Amino acid sequence: MAVWKIAPGEGAENWDLFRQEGCIGLGWLELPDYGRFEGEEEVLAALEDEYGKGSKGNGAGAAKMIWQFVGEVAVHDIIVANEGYNRVVGIGRVTSEYLVPTHKQNPLRKDTTTHRHHVRLVDWFITDPVDLPGGRFFVQSALWPLDIEKAHQIRQAYLATSLNLQTALDQLLNGYQAAVGGCLPEEVAESSGLLEGTVSQVTVNAYERNPEARRQCIEAHGTTCCICGFNFGANYGPVAEGYIHVHHLRPLSAAGGEYVVNPVEDLRPVCPNCHAVLHLGGECRSIEEVQRLLHEYSQAE
Repeated sequence: MAVWKIAPGEGAENWDLFRQEGCIGLGWLELPDYGRFEGEEEVLAALEDEYGKGSKGNGAGAAKMIWQFVGEVAVHDIIVANEGYNRVVGIGRVTSEYLVPTHKQNPLRKDTTTHRHHVRLVDWFITDPVDLPGGRFFVQSALWPLDIEKAHQIRQAYLATSLNLQTALDQLLNGYQAAVGGCLPEEVAESSGLLEGTVSQVTVNAYERNPEARRQCIEAHGTTCCICGFNFGANYGPVAEGYIHVHHLRPLSAAGGEYVVNPVEDLRPVCPNCHAVLHLGGECRSIEEVQRLLHEYSQAE
């Protein structure tokens, strides 16, 4: 899972609309389907055809943002809506894949007050603004990934204004990131490549989890818990389809730094309950041990 800052228009001009409609949008290339592009080069060519080569604000940077909006921003990612360089106007969670301007679920498909009709649906958890201290906090780009440290600074800025926001902030910027990434609460999903185990400073030391390793594990082993056989999609329907934790057979805390993980051999899909028992009391039980406990005590009933 990632955290992205997206400007809802120049001067946050579309923030009220995006907040009310539960979405965030981009406005380049009003008619085309961004999903038709196969790379940044194709996006750039389309921009140059539409606006002219060398047109300010419609070059390689715009092509990169369009490509990220479609192919890198993911469901469950966190969106930080910003105004200018030092103000956050809202924080939410992405709830849909990319929606073309004419998609029936696109809430802006008939809206004439904005040209930003390329949309991702967003569940806005926080809609109060906060000003961030210091120099320029955000880059000028409309869309940009935020690192863990910046996410933490945003959390602290909000807490300085109201402790009532702590639960929502913890869920979005700390706890929710861990839960969606299939990690335990003290862990965080943020890395690149397949090296895992690098220590990051958040509010505690956290061992990084790799989203690509998680994806390959699920591709190989599926999304059914390998211990108890529970499947979220089968029990809760489409809203929970694909949700599962991923367990490292080799504890990251015992790895002694970075190591190359084999997603098929080193990782297993487990449900949150079984994952908790695997690590309960600071232990690192084997999958076979938890299977035995589950069998023994279910038989005893």
